[in-house]
Amino acid sequence: MFDTRLHDVLSGMYIVRVGSLRDAVAEVGGFSIEAHIAAHMVSTGRVIREIPIEYRPRVGEKKLGVKDGLRIFSDMVRLTTRYNPMLILFLLGAVLLIPGGLILGAYVGYWYLFYGIKYYLKGLIAIMLTLIGLQFLGMAAMAIYMKRMEFRLRKAIESLRRD
Repeated sequence: MFDTRLHDVLSGMYIVRVGSLRDAVAEVGGFSIEAHIAAHMVSTGRVIREIPIEYRPRVGEKKLGVKDGLRIFSDMVRLTTRYNPMLILFLLGAVLLIPGGLILGAYVGYWYLFYGIKYYLKGLIAIMLTLIGLQFLGMAAMAIYMKRMEFRLRKAIESLRRD
């Protein structure tokens, strides 16, 4: 969700410069804070590396259950809307464009071209889903450009601070 190759975000073992976290806004708590730290580091252009650790078999009871996993997943989706909105916008665009433009539009077009049957309401729905899906894809492209601009501005500000 954050375009990283990390295998274990929730290990709790981090080394982070305090200055890197000063502009982070804590939106989540519990185990999700670790994903928030990783998402913030990646989205602000900081280098993040993983040193694999070995796990031994757990002694005793598990601490987390399915409910905790669902809460962590919902927090990850919420963090994705803040740190990687392009992914959410692209998925929404694809979810609307594929059934609207491709499936329903092809269905309406097939029946109109080969049998002369006009499905006005289905055709209108296909057009609307296609247009809304394309708008979401356009917003995803704009989110990419805005994220690139944020990287450039952040680097320029950091270089000014060093000087």
